[in-house]
Amino acid sequence: MALILVHPYNLTVLASQSAATAPASNLNVDYPNMVWKSTGTTGAFIEVRLDSSLSWDFIGLVGANLFAADAVRIRSATSQANLTASPAYDQTFNVTGTANSDYNLVYHIPASAKTHRFIRLDFTLSGNPNPHVQAKRLVIGKRLEGDDVDVGADFNIEDTSRISDYRGIQISDPFDAKDSWKFSVGYVKATDYNTKWRNFIKGALGKAVLFIPDTLNNSHNQESVFGRLQGPTNAGLITGDAYKVNLYIREV
Repeated sequence: MALILVHPYNLTVLASQSAATAPASNLNVDYPNMVWKSTGTTGAFIEVRLDSSLSWDFIGLVGANLFAADAVRIRSATSQANLTASPAYDQTFNVTGTANSDYNLVYHIPASAKTHRFIRLDFTLSGNPNPHVQAKRLVIGKRLEGDDVDVGADFNIEDTSRISDYRGIQISDPFDAKDSWKFSVGYVKATDYNTKWRNFIKGALGKAVLFIPDTLNNSHNQESVFGRLQGPTNAGLITGDAYKVNLYIREV
């Protein structure tokens, strides 16, 4: 397994333990400063419902403050009541990759795709110094997998501040620094491009997607980007049945 792209499904928060100023409904929007925070470190949970019974095989939290010793329990079911009474899927996992001290990605890939609309996450913190659980975005969707990112890809930290020249000086309107990737995937079979990549790219334009460049890299939590496709997105024919796909994704 190498790179992963995921377009998040729309969801509705049914129940949660949330601070009044940071509700769990923020997990369904793509604005970076709108986050969910629990009221503490004990009993933190979220229950959501997908808009329809879509197949999903990826669930992740973008901008989470979880550490490597923390655990997340995932349950899914055909009704909200069954999330705790008799879940169809029940799995607990520990945060993987480098210890997460910089509000990065936490995710889980089930062994098989699910179609349950109702999903619950419970959090158990162990040695985490934070006074609450926090995350920017809940990403549940169908993942698109690809081979390795080509050599020469750029992983950038972009200054998005607006700088204007005025009477010989520069005036800065400061904004956040954004992570971004400019990369190519050099061998995508024509059948995969036309049945998977093309539809994914068209559906993602103007919306946010999650990009994980290499799941085998211990720092993939830090290198992942939740952002939008920027500029021209194209594919070039390199053999009679293969394409080279070029993408530029910048953090929202």
